[in-house]
Amino acid sequence: MAPRDDHPAPGGRRRSDTWLYEQAAGAPVGGFTIRMDVGSDAGTMVDHLRALHTLMTGWGFPVSLNVYTGCHEVTGRSV
Repeated sequence: MAPRDDHPAPGGRRRSDTWLYEQAAGAPVGGFTIRMDVGSDAGTMVDHLRALHTLMTGWGFPVSLNVYTGCHEVTGRSV
């Protein structure tokens, strides 16, 4: 599958700016749902996943993003 260079990430970044964008660009759409969960205290990871969510939604992936209060030390969450 050809990379999806026609849809840049927010802020004008291209899909090749991060390893994760490159993985998404080469993945087929369909047959699965992507669920991303991140704690609000996880620093820049929150912004990265928001940008990735926007990018993947634009590409047609079925994807959800949940930003919960706290960070990875939160216990009792079902995945």
